[in-house]
Amino acid sequence: MFSKPRRVTTAITAVTLTLMLAALSGCDYLKDDKSRVSDPEKASFQKMETSYYLNSDGTATLTGLQFSEDQTKLDIPESIDGKTITKLDFSSNHFHYNIKEVVVPKTVTALSEMAFEPFSELSSIRFEGNSITEIPDNAFANLQKLNDIQLPSSVTVIGNNAFYGCAQLNELNLRVGLKEIGRRAFYSSGIKKLTIPDGITEIKTECFCKSALEEITLPATVNVIGEYAFSSCEKLNTVILPDRMTAIGNGAFSKCRELREIKLPTGITTIDAYTFSNADRLEHVNIPDTVTSIGIAAFESCGSIREIDIPSGVTEIGMDAFFKCSLLEKITIPDEVTMIDSHAFEYCDRLTSVSLPDSLTSMGDGVFSECRRLKEIKLPAGITEISPDTFFDCTLLESINIPNTVTTIGNNAFSQSGLKTVTLPDSVTSVGYNAFSNCSALTEASIPHSAKLEANVFDEAVKVTVRNGEENAI
Repeated sequence: MFSKPRRVTTAITAVTLTLMLAALSGCDYLKDDKSRVSDPEKASFQKMETSYYLNSDGTATLTGLQFSEDQTKLDIPESIDGKTITKLDFSSNHFHYNIKEVVVPKTVTALSEMAFEPFSELSSIRFEGNSITEIPDNAFANLQKLNDIQLPSSVTVIGNNAFYGCAQLNELNLRVGLKEIGRRAFYSSGIKKLTIPDGITEIKTECFCKSALEEITLPATVNVIGEYAFSSCEKLNTVILPDRMTAIGNGAFSKCRELREIKLPTGITTIDAYTFSNADRLEHVNIPDTVTSIGIAAFESCGSIREIDIPSGVTEIGMDAFFKCSLLEKITIPDEVTMIDSHAFEYCDRLTSVSLPDSLTSMGDGVFSECRRLKEIKLPAGITEISPDTFFDCTLLESINIPNTVTTIGNNAFSQSGLKTVTLPDSVTSVGYNAFSNCSALTEASIPHSAKLEANVFDEAVKVTVRNGEENAI
């Protein structure tokens, strides 16, 4: 009888730690862990000894199997020394072998984490039975040449990182009966087209992040898509979201650069941060009436969207929500919106006019900064502050009506804009530095006597009238 190898703990811990640290950095910064994948042709052959340990029920877990140096196929036996083999765990072997095909017998009912790690050249795994119910965490992680595997129909769970980094795995048949797919299960895999079977309720965090996925079919049972689930799937072009879906996590479709159209289900109440950020070719998105808020950078750098109709239920538009939507020409902001956060429409170069609702009471910094074609905008009476950089470099904005509720105009608020004349209402008490500087067309300004001006509010050439009858060049 053999004792269970002790070194397996170290081997698993090292790779698991790598994956954990990567996940903490978010999908955009995750790196494929190739540190343990070596070139078997550059190393001398190290003989694997046949070894196993006994399970509590008297069956065996196979931890090593002797084979020849030129052998490329490994047929796992059903028994060893009269003991039925029910589990495979080759992870304690630190050398890499030229095995390209493994056949798993019907007696095997379980795999260990990273069970096939030593076989870095492995391209095919064939299961002869249907007794395995769980594909454990990291089971096939970083088998970069794996391209042929048929999971047993008995599988109900695919664990975290199960196919992480399987770059040549283009196809996989997931069968009815599967109930759970773990986090990062197909991260950076080669999967191109996949049908998720009925019964799956959640696509978990980073499940398909950075994969080669082009098309995916989701069942009606899915109600949650986790954070960054499809992020950086740069070839993904077709997604149909189930009607019963209630939540889509942060960054779920960020950097899906071929995604052109998506219809959000009516159960969605929030478009979370970065949901469609950098989806370069997204042209059409239907936002349902159930949505009440649009999160940080939700549509940032969606450079193909031309028109957005924000539904009446929305009350908040988050920071950078439509930042650098360079083709956006028309946007409807409903009467219920009370807050537009910083830089929400910055660099929307095609935006020519915006109607802000009377309900609006707060706008963050730089909301319309660098909107160089913006010609017309009406500020609502509820606004008390024009924040820094709000209309910075709006070169075609020639006039603005500032309501008498405004008390503060922030730094650079209208700097480099196309304003020709400015009249500040009596309510204004503070004007920040450079607020109207470098406005080449600006010739006249009228300000109340009570207003406190910081440095360089106006250029020297501007004729400023202080409304106590006194004129000054500032």
